[in-house]
Amino acid sequence: AVVSTQSGHYGRDEKNHKEGVAHFLEKLSFSRTRNYESPEQMVAALEPYGGMYESLHFKDVAVFIVSCLPDGLDTATEILSQTLLHSDFSSDDIEAARESIACEIEMFKMGADQEPIVTDLVHAAAYNNNTLGYHKICPVSTLPYIQKSDLDNYCKSNYLPSRMTLVGVGVDHEALVRSAQKHFPTVLNEDTSEENVAEYSGGYCYKHDDQPPPSIGPQELPTLTHVAIGFKSSAHQVDYIFY
Repeated sequence: AVVSTQSGHYGRDEKNHKEGVAHFLEKLSFSRTRNYESPEQMVAALEPYGGMYESLHFKDVAVFIVSCLPDGLDTATEILSQTLLHSDFSSDDIEAARESIACEIEMFKMGADQEPIVTDLVHAAAYNNNTLGYHKICPVSTLPYIQKSDLDNYCKSNYLPSRMTLVGVGVDHEALVRSAQKHFPTVLNEDTSEENVAEYSGGYCYKHDDQPPPSIGPQELPTLTHVAIGFKSSAHQVDYIFY
């Protein structure tokens, strides 16, 4: 059985928040919550049902997934609810996330996989300073300043029912409905959110780095140039895209 919650928009909604908050939340998925003091407690709760969890994060959506035996449906739904609605980020967890992001940024500087950087720049050019143009990777300029209050404010503003979809695979539909009503009671009827429409602008982004790639062993690594071109296309909601 697989139970998943999809929360729409994600990093594209950083307009009224510090840029990079979404990257922190990616690192803090399934961490400390109101009912679970640590990820280890979540693992222990899912263990009798052979369960596991994971999350996927993109510019416009975040997906939280719990997989387990059918008997663990209620526990899986509770963990999703706790993660989305009742996260309680500790200072230690936030600092660990900050260090992890700093390491990622340093790896990019050392010439590691540049695809995330190039993808970020393509979107920044296509959607200049709005929605999908916001960076998925936390900027160095805001990395030291993101605090618990920034994370809490983002969650309260964006983790809303109008932006969530709860999906179950291999589970009884009525049982899923009952579990959702049990663990999402305070927000099921709430439908308030700020819609941020992606506005395509087009343009270009250029990033130059004078630093040569690091040497690994006696032979120096080559200096590479990365180029990407993107084109405006139809949205996935358009009917004729499937014809």
